[in-house]
Amino acid sequence: MTASTAAGAAAVTPSARAGLRFAVVGNPENRRVSLFADAVRAAGCPRPE
Repeated sequence: MTASTAAGAAAVTPSARAGLRFAVVGNPENRRVSLFADAVRAAGCPRPE
């Protein structure tokens, strides 16, 4: 994650997060897929589908 990505995630308001949806296409066992899903949840967004 870059500094700009981290700052962008922090700048999203909770009400804006409610409208965000993420879908991950990949093997759920893959480390990158699970790290992305963890980052989405840490940013306060719902779990990716």
